[in-house]
Amino acid sequence: METVIYAEQLDRRGHVLQRVRVDALPFRIGRAYTNELIVDDPHVSPVHAELARDESGALVLRDLGSLNGIVGGGTRQRRPAFEVHGDDVFHLGRALLRFRGSDHAVPGAIPHTGGALLEWLDARAPLTLLGLPLVIGVTIASRYRASYDEVEWLELWRAALAVVLVLAAWAGTWGFVSRLLSQRAHLAAHWTIACLAELAAEAIGAGMEWFEFLVPSINGADLLQFGLTLCVAIAGLHAHLSAAGAFAQPRRRLLAAAAVSVAGLGFMQLSDLSHRSDFVSDLPYWSQLKPIDPSWVPSESVDDFFAGAEALRSDVDELAARPPRP
Repeated sequence: METVIYAEQLDRRGHVLQRVRVDALPFRIGRAYTNELIVDDPHVSPVHAELARDESGALVLRDLGSLNGIVGGGTRQRRPAFEVHGDDVFHLGRALLRFRGSDHAVPGAIPHTGGALLEWLDARAPLTLLGLPLVIGVTIASRYRASYDEVEWLELWRAALAVVLVLAAWAGTWGFVSRLLSQRAHLAAHWTIACLAELAAEAIGAGMEWFEFLVPSINGADLLQFGLTLCVAIAGLHAHLSAAGAFAQPRRRLLAAAAVSVAGLGFMQLSDLSHRSDFVSDLPYWSQLKPIDPSWVPSESVDDFFAGAEALRSDVDELAARPPRP
């Protein structure tokens, strides 16, 4: 190892908590303030270990009579001394240490994606509150359009408030995760992402109703709706993960978002299928009347209509003439 050495304290995931240059040997490590590297871990002794060179000139990490000793160097055994190599991780109590030379190669920088958008949203947090009236308005309109009964405006407002509270809790949870991972909550970004996902989901639901009304002969509408909803879920989770600073590589963020979305939506679909019964209170097809121009609806001629009605009457007469089953 090179003369210029750096001592690194790691967390459980291998991230560097602190990095200290070793200016002289021996280099002592422990909890006491007299050490060159102070490790704030109750399982580390006040003077726990030292980094030094042995008689042959090799770099070694020696135990100085600590209570919990040293474990590492590719083994699970406690030893009084370990020869130090660049990628070896040593356990001092519950603390993790690694030593590297100045010639250690580091990977190139990862492109910082989404940073400008996050900064823009954080700087204009009041602007993101526009999502609040949009979500409330779309929710009320959706519930109003889907109801055949007399409108209870208080119930519509309660439904909209429930959606807003869920979105706020969702954004707040992601803000807490962002605070843990990147020291910034990015609440404005997470709130905006949650609102956009909710608006997209409402648009998909309304769009699929129109689609099945205008083109009732096409099968697989449920599968199409599931695919569109899955795309929205993946995009929303990927955006949340990006804002939270999770997974430095965009590909890993996308794979994580896809895995969680497929698992979550798949579980919901299976749960819905398992709870279905022969008796239902809701019609299993879109039954709402759509206020659209009749020219948009597929039509047929009068002759075709009466021909179809005649064929239907013939079928009914044939069924009526059959003898009853015993």
